[in-house]
Amino acid sequence: MCVRENANATSCVAYTPRMRHPILPALLLLLPAACASGPSSAELAEREKAAMSDALGLAVARIEPLELRLKTLVRDNIAGHAGLKKRDLWSMSWQEVELRGHAGELIRARVLRIPLNEPAGPGAAYFAFDREARLVSLGLEAAGLDGDGHAQWPGFLAQFRGRKAATAGELPTPGAAFEITQAAAADPSGRVATLYEQQRLMAENSARMAQVLALTGRGEMPSSDLLRDWAARYSALGDLAPRLEPVLGGSVRDYSKYVRDGEQILSQAAFAASAGQAAEVRRLVGGELNRASCQACHQADSSKLGGPRREALQGRLAELGAPALYRVGHDVWSPSGREDAAQYLASLSKAALLIGGVLRADGQL
Repeated sequence: MCVRENANATSCVAYTPRMRHPILPALLLLLPAACASGPSSAELAEREKAAMSDALGLAVARIEPLELRLKTLVRDNIAGHAGLKKRDLWSMSWQEVELRGHAGELIRARVLRIPLNEPAGPGAAYFAFDREARLVSLGLEAAGLDGDGHAQWPGFLAQFRGRKAATAGELPTPGAAFEITQAAAADPSGRVATLYEQQRLMAENSARMAQVLALTGRGEMPSSDLLRDWAARYSALGDLAPRLEPVLGGSVRDYSKYVRDGEQILSQAAFAASAGQAAEVRRLVGGELNRASCQACHQADSSKLGGPRREALQGRLAELGAPALYRVGHDVWSPSGREDAAQYLASLSKAALLIGGVLRADGQL
């Protein structure tokens, strides 16, 4: 310590601090241990189970962390392929999980957790794959996305549920996707553009159904305006029927019937919503609409495609020049006014499927 003695001289001497409080040294010795203490590994696991359960909408019975063996170059290439920044795929985790289905059944899955950046973050996205590499469930831990409480994002993510882990050859890059959309717009037959329009409308139906079931599942009433708007959008599928005949063949007549049936059921659901009958809305949308329109159409045979329409059509889309592009406003539905966040999440879902493809090839899925 240096002490000024007068205006011209300064002397420096060693300084030893005096402890005014005898108990202080003991407290200082305890400080590192106190700072090091925090949530135990068991507590952290319970927190992660709760967050994952809320995001996926399924009870999480067990979580076991796994090592995610993914080379940095592969990860960065996937980010570029999906139209993301490299940092968007940093800090991912990979877990063996047991989920409880809505009927109480046990679902063994492996879950990829990806932290969210802007424009959707902060938060995390969870992608649950079954042993057949199918995306059985996905969800978000991001309270800021659904601040208005309309449950639009569970519906948005429903568009990607059921898709299989993929290779880069199956999912075009953003540049290739743009070229495909340009070619589809210029095609004089309009066949590919029609297929994409059908994909987008079907994606919106999946999103709306998940939205209504999410709202009624938590005891809230979907607005009758939402259901009327959905009914009007649903009818647009019927306008596609003549243009789909070259692909679907004569069975397109049944397609139009399923659309009319769906319109009528949605009109009934809108009336039930205006009367405050949440249980009836849920029954009509989750039961009647799903059975009489959606499942009836998906399970019907196509004379052109030679088999159940949904599986046959999904298998033929790339062959017909209309592969899944994950482009908002083209083959992906978006909540109104949130297109930037929707495109980020669509690209993240695309990246998750590509990561799943790499992990499956490497024996990690």
